[in-house]
Amino acid sequence: MITLTMACSIVGFALTVVQANNGAGRHRGDVPADIYQYGMFINFINQPIYLFAICFAKLAVGAALMRIAADRFYKYLIGGIMGFMLFYTTACFFVSLVSSLILYEQHRLTSYRPSCSSAPMSGSCGTHPSKPHAGNRPRSEHYHSPTQRSESPPTCSSPL
Repeated sequence: MITLTMACSIVGFALTVVQANNGAGRHRGDVPADIYQYGMFINFINQPIYLFAICFAKLAVGAALMRIAADRFYKYLIGGIMGFMLFYTTACFFVSLVSSLILYEQHRLTSYRPSCSSAPMSGSCGTHPSKPHAGNRPRSEHYHSPTQRSESPPTCSSPL
């Protein structure tokens, strides 16, 4: 059981390194969209690995205590706690899975943007000309007031 815990921890650490290389720890605006999406996918995979690693460590300690438990009462108590820990971890896994899928679906429904005929660096469709979209513009353009913008608003080919 300890070997399984250690294997989960090593895999989790490797995935954490991959996350750090793909935007973890940086501001959302500083990470390109495709890299951010991949980093969030790795984060989605990494969460249950650490969740089960912690569970396996607790089960390993419980199994070691079962070997030295003198009374039947203590064996049942330790077995009950181990069963509860397994049930709790499984429930947390499904809650994490469902909540992530709900957030994904909300993001998918709200992130639709019609296609624009302008260059991708000039803004996005549907934005008000006085409220520039921060998208993938260079950092210096984030802080200009609407009157300082020199670019024209994008023209959309969609009726939106």
